[in-house]
This record gives sequence, structure tokens and C-alpha cells, in this order.
Amino acid sequence: MNNMAIDLVQDREHRMVSSLIAKNKPWFARLSVKLRIMSSVSIGVRLALAFSAVLSLASALGIFAIVQLSSVKQASTDMSNKWMVGARITSQMNTDSSNFRITEVQHILSDEADEKLKYQREASTISASTDRTAAEYAKLIVSPAEKVLWDDFKRERTRYLDEHARVMRLSSSGQTEDAKILLRYNSQQKYERAAGALKRLVDYNIAGGKAASDSSDATYATARVWIIFALLVVVALGTSFALAITRSITAPIGEAVKVAQTVARGDLTSRIAAGAKDETGQLLRALHSMNSSLAKIVGDVRFGADTIAAASAEIADGNYLLSSRTEQQAAALQQTAATMKELNDTVKQNGNDAGKANQLAKNAAKVAFNGGEVVARVVQTMGAINQSAKRIV
Repeated sequence: MNNMAIDLVQDREHRMVSSLIAKNKPWFARLSVKLRIMSSVSIGVRLALAFSAVLSLASALGIFAIVQLSSVKQASTDMSNKWMVGARITSQMNTDSSNFRITEVQHILSDEADEKLKYQREASTISASTDRTAAEYAKLIVSPAEKVLWDDFKRERTRYLDEHARVMRLSSSGQTEDAKILLRYNSQQKYERAAGALKRLVDYNIAGGKAASDSSDATYATARVWIIFALLVVVALGTSFALAITRSITAPIGEAVKVAQTVARGDLTSRIAAGAKDETGQLLRALHSMNSSLAKIVGDVRFGADTIAAASAEIADGNYLLSSRTEQQAAALQQTAATMKELNDTVKQNGNDAGKANQLAKNAAKVAFNGGEVVARVVQTMGAINQSAKRIV
């Protein structure tokens, strides 16, 4: 294809791609909305679905590209193995036919027997070569139209070869003028018919090669358009999935970060709304529960602190009273200590007096003991007196 054709194909590709994208814009918008609704699905499932969709589209794109490449390869194979070979063989046959005609003319124009024999051998060699290439070409025939052209060529060539045999017999027998007349009229007509049939085969192969080339170019152009469109769809879907999933993850996580920062500053009045059912929703609900629990704990701690403050105040008052009473007790203890000192001195004096009294008691006991003996003796004496008195009585 020339440059103008390439420019036309590229312009057509750009128009097709632009039209396809314009037609599918609402679909991309609806897809984005649907992805936002998917917040009730877990992040793992969303990521798996997104990657599966992108991989499926990429696989479909790869399969389509492989199929189109197979078509291009088939067209290239047909061109190289069929049409180019057919064009080469028919061109070779055309050249051989021309050379064969030339040896035929030289055979007639030659006067020497050796030269005639040489040209006759050359004609036989060229004819054998043409038969071999003809047999090779017969293997390439695939279509009925080509078979018709081939049969037509074989028929016309057979007629020409029959006429050639007559010309060669006349020329070999020395009937040169008759051979020239036959060469100029009947043989020429049959040669032209055979050459025309062969030319139609050549044109058929050239046209087939051009058609294969055009088909390959058309397949390439179509495949390029669809591959570009599929790539744009994959990129658009991947971008939509990435943006939607990223937004569905980062927005709740950003809100969770703000809540955590607010709690870190000591503010427990944040309002946390967790409507999603995915992991981020669970995180926000957990933060909501944590915030409520912290608020309750702080309230309990504040109440306990107030209670402890009140009790501390009461304890301070009690300690003040206790300190006053302790001072009074200290004064009383000082007085008691002075009294105890005086009492101690008195006790010591009483001890000394008790020692003296004990000594006196001991002396008195001794005296009493001695007095007891005297009394005993007196009692005995009085008993004796009493006995004596009784006896007297």
C-alpha cells in the first residue's frame, strides 16, 4: 500500500476509535457508579473481581490478537507459498514459452544440420523444463476458477505443440518456406492463444497475491483498530476499577485517620458514621466503639477523680483536726511526763521509805517473835498455875 492508502487507513482507525469511545462513555460512567455501590463487598473480593475482569479482558485481547495474527500469517503464507510461487512458476513458464518460440524460429532460419539439431535439442530441453514447472504448478491449484484457466492453458499448449511438431518436421526436411508459412500463420495463432492462456494464469496469480496482500492489510487495519479499542477499554476499566476501589478504601481510612488524630488530641466528641460492610466499615465501627469506650472510661475516671478529690479534702480536714489533737496530746504528754517524773521521784522516795519500813518491820517481827516465845512461856506458866489451881481446888 502506498502512503496515501496508509494515511486513509490510519484516519479511519482514529475515527472508529473516537466513535467507539464516545458511544461507550455513559457505560464507563455507569460502571463507576456500580463500583461505588460495591462498598458492601469486602476489599479482597473487590480486588479479586477487578483483577479477574482486567485479566479476562487482557486474555480476550490476547486471544483476539492471536486470531488476527493467525489470519495475517495465513494470508502471508498464502502469498509466499501459493501466489508468489504461482506467479514465479507461471512467469518461468512464460519465459520458457518465449525461449521455445525463439528456438523454433532459429531452427527454421538455420541452414546447417548441426545447428538445426542443436536448436531442436534446446527446444526439447525447454519443453521438458516447462513440463516440470507445469507439474509443479498443478499442485498449487485450489480454486475451480484457477482449474478452468489451467485446463484452458493445457489445451491451448497441446494444440500449439502439435503445430510445433509439424513446423519442426517441415524445417528438418528442408521445406523451409512451408515451415515459415506455417510458423507465420497457424503456429503463430496457436502460440498466441497458449501465451494468452498462460498470461491469464500469470495475471490470476498476481491478482491473488494482491488480494492476499489487501486482505492482510485490511486484517491488520481492523485488528489494529480493535486492539487499540480493546486496550483503551482495558485501560479505562483498569483506571475505573483502580479509582473506585482506591476511593472506597482511602476515603474511610482517611476518615479513620482523622478520628484517630482527634482522639490523640484528647477530643472524644467525634461522630463516626460507618455504613459500609467491608473491612474499612468494620474499622470505622471499631473506632466508634473505641471512641465510645474511651469516653465512658474517661467519664468513669473523671467521676473517680472527683470522688478522690472530695475524699482527699475530707482527709485533709481530718488530718488538720488530727494535727491539732496531736498537738494537744503532745502538750498533755509533756505534762504527764513531768508528772511521771515527779511520781518517779516520789516512788523512789517511797522505795527508800519502804526499805526503812521493811527494816523496821523486820526488827518488829524479831521483837514479836521474841515476844511470842515469852507469851508461850507465860501460857505454859499459866497452864501450870491452872493445873495447880485445880489441884488445889
